[in-house]
Amino acid sequence: MNIKKLTYPKISRLKPGDPITYFNRAVVTHKIDGTNGRLIWDGEELIAGSRNQTLVGGHDNFNFSEWVDSNIDIESFEENFANVDVVVFGEFFRDSINGRVEYGDNSRFRVFDIFINSVFLDWSDVVGVAENSLGLDVVPHSYMNNPDKEKLENYIKDYNDPLAKEEANEEERIGEGVVARPPVEMKYKKDNRVIYKIKSEKFAEVKKGTNKSSGSSNSRFSEKEKAKVEKYITENRIFSVVSNMAEADPAFEVSMQITGNVIEETIKDIKEEADEEFDDQLMGKHGGGEVARVFKKMINKGKFQKINSTLNN
Repeated sequence: MNIKKLTYPKISRLKPGDPITYFNRAVVTHKIDGTNGRLIWDGEELIAGSRNQTLVGGHDNFNFSEWVDSNIDIESFEENFANVDVVVFGEFFRDSINGRVEYGDNSRFRVFDIFINSVFLDWSDVVGVAENSLGLDVVPHSYMNNPDKEKLENYIKDYNDPLAKEEANEEERIGEGVVARPPVEMKYKKDNRVIYKIKSEKFAEVKKGTNKSSGSSNSRFSEKEKAKVEKYITENRIFSVVSNMAEADPAFEVSMQITGNVIEETIKDIKEEADEEFDDQLMGKHGGGEVARVFKKMINKGKFQKINSTLNN
């Protein structure tokens, strides 16, 4: 396996009856609203990576590569994992990533998974390797007995981000959500991992449906069909898509000129995570128009200013 190409898989939203509900105990880890970072160790060399690429040739993922060079002790990898493949997955975060203001100016990195010699570690081993072998902090976490969707939804009601700075206001302190997994690494159905996310209402990728038309002239689609698509097209989703696009291109600039690419990537993201199957024409015509409308609105509101300023510095 080429570990440099190992990317962290998208985590599905929890639905009733998903395998995590089979277990009498779950690890519940905090979902930080930053950007994915990887520490890739091939037994001899340490390379920084974003979610889907190594950070070389001008790619830096909000200065994560520079931060790794200055803050990660390569000797800890050399001493503990000589000739062993290791990928440490974590979240890199500060104020200027994803437009959040509650984290403060100092860049931080928290580990949420570790892959060693072709396997993801059990959670206790993730903690042990991160903290004891590599000197890295893990994401805040707790344990829940008899996990189910309702219990997790109740858990994140009025959920405060444990990493927010003290002076953050109540709205800013709302946490993105949590990820639930069994303490022991488990798989099902074609090697899919038993691991699920559930987001707080503020960051939900699916907003409540509406029967209000967005003004589309595509009369062949019912208002109900349009509303089903619209509920997936949120500012949080589009911001995440645009952030990933910026991460992949050092020359990236947010402007209306990239609307077509934003539409394509957003629709792809929806199809990967949505519960429903969507008609391609419905997604292409009505969904595309709705993405363009929301994207333009976000530009006009200055939602992407921090992305552009970070890339240009």
